[in-house]
Amino acid sequence: MHRFVLVFVFFASVHSQTDILGQLHICKRSDPKLNDCLKSSIKGALKILASGVPSLKIPSIDPIEVERWTIHASDVLPYEQYYENLNLTGYSDIEIEDVYTNVGDEYFSIHLMCSAPKLLVQGDYAYYLVRPTKGEDLSSQGTVEYKYDAHKFFVKFDGDIIKKGGVEYSEIIRTDFSMVRLRSFEMTFQTDHQRIGDKLGELVNGGTRKLATINMGEYEEMYAAAFQRIANAVFASNPSEKLLPK
Repeated sequence: MHRFVLVFVFFASVHSQTDILGQLHICKRSDPKLNDCLKSSIKGALKILASGVPSLKIPSIDPIEVERWTIHASDVLPYEQYYENLNLTGYSDIEIEDVYTNVGDEYFSIHLMCSAPKLLVQGDYAYYLVRPTKGEDLSSQGTVEYKYDAHKFFVKFDGDIIKKGGVEYSEIIRTDFSMVRLRSFEMTFQTDHQRIGDKLGELVNGGTRKLATINMGEYEEMYAAAFQRIANAVFASNPSEKLLPK
């Protein structure tokens, strides 16, 4: 009888390797209600492990930290958009609506459908006009905050079982992130010339639906990269026999 443990410690934080494995609910691969078991297991891990594990080099997921991110200009928003020092909060409160897994001797795949009532992003921004515009040049820099309400998203992790020094580890090689639903999205800008920041907010928020369609790929790539970075830090901290035992 094979045992299958999906230890979603990339959603979390404790102070030692023993604590991580000891506090998480373990699901058996042979369980006929495996998906239900995993939904419960992941939900518990979100709260138990939210702050990261510095001693194991596992970063926090609440907030998720993104060093920098760029969105290119479009006809709707003719500014190159640079973001730095972003903190993405609210991920320890997400709901795991569905889970699907496929695990072999040399590979694994984990699919998650998630929803979040509220998410918040805060950080630094710089916008630079790079395309002709009929309106005022709103190029500026300062701090930015944006809020998501009723956000639903799908995440798929595909990985391999690899050997390091004769020991097997799991490594995610591809992550796909897809936005499924977003009820509302609002951005606010704080800058030395607040009139510019307010007008920039009106411009961005007024074109939210068009921007969401145009910039969807860049948003999804940023989140996919962040999730993969955290997950791989977790998988690097423990051999597969402890995280994904045969």
